[in-house]
Amino acid sequence: MTWNAPAHLRELRGAPVSEVTGLGPALLAEIEAGHHAEAPDGARRALVVHGEADEVVPVAHGRRLLDRAGEPKALHLIPGADHRLSDPVHRLEAVAVSRAWLVRHLVG
Repeated sequence: MTWNAPAHLRELRGAPVSEVTGLGPALLAEIEAGHHAEAPDGARRALVVHGEADEVVPVAHGRRLLDRAGEPKALHLIPGADHRLSDPVHRLEAVAVSRAWLVRHLVG
């Protein structure tokens, strides 16, 4: 399960560096070192939650993560949601969708 996650870290190199609004120094160091630069292929039971107004990680990354995932998989886009899901309504939607996914796919 991912929320607003990048599929390729290298593409985020030019994003603003800020602990509050963008990439933090730790993630920037990961990008520069090349660690975990590509999302893995074939992860099963994958839910990708992405804000449509994400100013740090474009929605295209969420779509790529979904393309790389194995079944079952789903993409849930939250209209108007930013990268940090700063609107409590958006965050509650992400939690509700995630909980339902976990109950449906991991219980039993």
